[in-house]
Amino acid sequence: MKADNAKKSTSSPSRDRFRLKIARLILMLTLAVALGAGLSLWPGLHASGSTDKPQADAISQTALNQIQALLAAKLARTPVQQKIDSNLLAFIQISKGEPVAEGLPTVETGLNVEADGRIQVDIDANVSEALLRFIEDGGGEVINSFPQYRAIRARIFPNQVEAIAGQPKVRFIKPAVRAETQRADGPRPYQPASFRSLTQRAAAIRPKLLPALLNLAAQQPNIGVATSAGDTAHRAAAARTTFAINGSGVKIGVMSDSFNNLGTAPADVLSGDLPGPGNPNGFTTPVTIINGDLASGGSDEGRAMVQIVH
Repeated sequence: MKADNAKKSTSSPSRDRFRLKIARLILMLTLAVALGAGLSLWPGLHASGSTDKPQADAISQTALNQIQALLAAKLARTPVQQKIDSNLLAFIQISKGEPVAEGLPTVETGLNVEADGRIQVDIDANVSEALLRFIEDGGGEVINSFPQYRAIRARIFPNQVEAIAGQPKVRFIKPAVRAETQRADGPRPYQPASFRSLTQRAAAIRPKLLPALLNLAAQQPNIGVATSAGDTAHRAAAARTTFAINGSGVKIGVMSDSFNNLGTAPADVLSGDLPGPGNPNGFTTPVTIINGDLASGGSDEGRAMVQIVH
């Protein structure tokens, strides 16, 4: 018994030191975990050391609130307001002095307002004389209408929009789609008063004309006898240069009422204006008419469209 007690007493100091090390390690780990949790929960504290600056790629709380407000306002629209383009509806609310959404008094709509306060709109509707009269009776002006396409373009006052949208024959109303133009060498430079004479303007333009034409010709390949403006209008040159594509291996469908009314499709192939056997540029895949022979009737629109696509 004495020998056992002596053995225990000689071994207890080393055992105590081991226990002390373990206790210290546990304490350090506990403090580290507590410190980490405290830092993560500290309000507004970021890794950068700033207490109020959000991360560069984070959406600010103000922007999130505005998005939520716009979504809530959209869900609260009436059936009539659901037939109005969002930008157009926002413009109407701003013109009335109303906020676009809660906490959002105004937004940039991009609408062009004419001198008399009217705006141009495109209306998708079953066109009728009664609807056209309704637009004009409210102070609007019908620019044109196409019943076959269910389309009306009009100049109207903002306070007419909801009334027009409320008409049963109206499906949707939006700001008028504007035409786009294409310049060969960018925006027109500013011309001071000294350049206003025709002679001076001609002298300034003449040396730039040939390079501009050569640049345009380089962007728009000359395919066939007729050079279509469709290549420029659809910005196909930008697609070719940006994405390094040329249309190879792609078959394009065209919807139209007629093809080859004039019977000149074979000649168009030989001239290079249409693809098919005998095309001098090597485009041998012929045009395929899916819904039978559409050569009778119509305006031969399909052949013109295929020429532009080609």
